[in-house]
Amino acid sequence: MTDFEDPLQGGEDAALPHRPPPSGAASAEDELLERHRADLLTVPGVTAVWSGLTSTGAVAVFVGVTDPSARDRLPRSLEGLPVEVVDVPGGFVALADGDRPAEPPPSECQ
Repeated sequence: MTDFEDPLQGGEDAALPHRPPPSGAASAEDELLERHRADLLTVPGVTAVWSGLTSTGAVAVFVGVTDPSARDRLPRSLEGLPVEVVDVPGGFVALADGDRPAEPPPSECQ
């Protein structure tokens, strides 16, 4: 027996708990993303678009960029939601179910 408490088993203590929309219902943020995702992904340097909560708990559109200059080509807000730009050096790599990411190279500073 360990002291580990399964976070999926009752008693959530998170400051900003995740509450997904009811099954089969798309949230307003999801609908907004579907309207704008394709256009955002055509901006050079943009690799990902998703919705989430800012550090203050506000709903926002997040845009992952591999090129910091892409910030200048993105809107500050979409339909009233703020756009948060996240630097993603090297971009994202999609993994198939069950795949594991490659192990990072050993650090030379050990």
